[in-house]
Amino acid sequence: MKIKSMSILGLGLFLGMGVANAEDSTSRVIEVPAQMNAVFVPKGFDSNDNSLVVVAGAYPNSCYKMGPTQVSVDKQTRTVSIDVKAYYTTDVYCLMLYIPFTQAINVGVLQAGEYKIVINRKDTEKLPIALATRDQPDDYVYATVSNLSRLSQNRFQLQGYLPNSCSQISEVRVLEEAGNVIAVLPIISFAEGCEPNHNPEELAFTTEFQVPSHLSGHKLMHVRSLNGSSMNQVFSF
Repeated sequence: MKIKSMSILGLGLFLGMGVANAEDSTSRVIEVPAQMNAVFVPKGFDSNDNSLVVVAGAYPNSCYKMGPTQVSVDKQTRTVSIDVKAYYTTDVYCLMLYIPFTQAINVGVLQAGEYKIVINRKDTEKLPIALATRDQPDDYVYATVSNLSRLSQNRFQLQGYLPNSCSQISEVRVLEEAGNVIAVLPIISFAEGCEPNHNPEELAFTTEFQVPSHLSGHKLMHVRSLNGSSMNQVFSF
């Protein structure tokens, strides 16, 4: 791969040349393995959950963009193999920038057991899947979360929606998990006599929570959400 580097001061020239040479460009986009520096495996999934793995890394310049992922599960050996790719544009001018990325990869519903996670042909973490003991996919009813923001070193804010007018945030539970994962559970409760499906509507909420002050290093904030997905961001402490 040939990279022609340039400084930020040359950005205007770079853009102009890109337009001028658009018709004669010999560049092409290829798939290459993504460069990762951390793998996070949230715990707490059981056999009726859509489990996931989160990877974090950085692209070395502007010629790299987030690419596709491919997941395969070997049920016999309990191995989950994941290929994480990046799109790389060849033979163009690249801005030499540090471009971090975080990518959540859905693994799907797995049978109970412990699975080995192999990413880009390298063994990484273990993914334990518990046997589901109830029909509902979650032990609690969560709020629908749309945004996670940091207010200070150890204080964060959640924004999202409640399912109806008689529901409220009863607790934001923070759990430290192995593998540098902080699970955040925005648990909601319903007023007495109110059913969860009573008068469904979206009501916006904002709430704050705090994480332990002893945290250090890079941590994945894994926020559960009512819609079956989750919000995943990496923060440095």
